[in-house]
Amino acid sequence: MSKPIGYFCNYTPGDGGLLGDIEAECGSTFENLNQSQKLWILAYCAGAMTATETENYDPNEVGDDITPLCERLHELTLFDQLGLIKCLTENI
Repeated sequence: MSKPIGYFCNYTPGDGGLLGDIEAECGSTFENLNQSQKLWILAYCAGAMTATETENYDPNEVGDDITPLCERLHELTLFDQLGLIKCLTENI
């Protein structure tokens, strides 16, 4: 069973703000979105988190050793790419 946005974020239905807007537009479990829309939001979030240096992200800590692996991610199936995403989010 899918879990709602509030399970993962500091959000309670009715709180408003961006998470409230996302829930209203996309559904509490993103049920109003197709797969392409969900993947786009996922990519956009990752891009936003790495757009600038923060206390949680330092681009200088990303070594060149990871780049060749990332460039090969297209070799994986969608299922395996999603599995990597789940594994990474659980281990950050």
